[in-house]
Amino acid sequence: MRTTLFAAISVALLAGCGSGNDANTESPVEPPTEPVSNSYLQDHAGLYQSAYVADNQAMLARLVVNEAGAVLVTTDALEQSSSVNAALSDDISQLDFASTVQCSDNSGAFDCTIAGQSVTLNKITEAANVNLNALAGEYQLLSDNELTSIQVADSGEFSASVNGCELTGQLSIEPDAIVLKQLKDRCGEPVALGVAFNGTENSAPESLEVYVSNSALAGDWIKR
Repeated sequence: MRTTLFAAISVALLAGCGSGNDANTESPVEPPTEPVSNSYLQDHAGLYQSAYVADNQAMLARLVVNEAGAVLVTTDALEQSSSVNAALSDDISQLDFASTVQCSDNSGAFDCTIAGQSVTLNKITEAANVNLNALAGEYQLLSDNELTSIQVADSGEFSASVNGCELTGQLSIEPDAIVLKQLKDRCGEPVALGVAFNGTENSAPESLEVYVSNSALAGDWIKR
């Protein structure tokens, strides 16, 4: 399992599809809206993680919590990862992920039940040594056997064209290195909150691991 200290940043996506249709026939696009802040999420904002063993296999669980939502990323010893977003409600008292994982806060940590196993995720207090300027540049992503180019500006704004759809969004960093925002999708597909980790791989010294549920932008962004 990789031992790199992961620094958490967030991905907020705003997708827009290019079309050759006449402008008068296109549906109006609603402007992006910020999610309503939740006091439970605000009180527990941060990055939590823990290594554990499941079915005789080493695993890593990383939980990102912000006032806008929560994302759980699990990674196995072969570095195969998956992510899931918490279901949110106005009276939230614990984090529920797709009815398969539950996490309850416990004195600055989260006690989670993952695949029937109890795992305690501890809060990571180290700030990420990363800034938006360092993230700026061109990245490549292999998605559905198609190589996609992603341009990231100094401001953190990014753009890409995937399967004929123009996608734009925002990478954001706060002092605690964790920011989540949700913008509306203009391509007709819902966009969940996303999270990215910057890592150091021998084959890709500058890369981002991007996790966005059901999005073509999920995967390893390799900086050119």
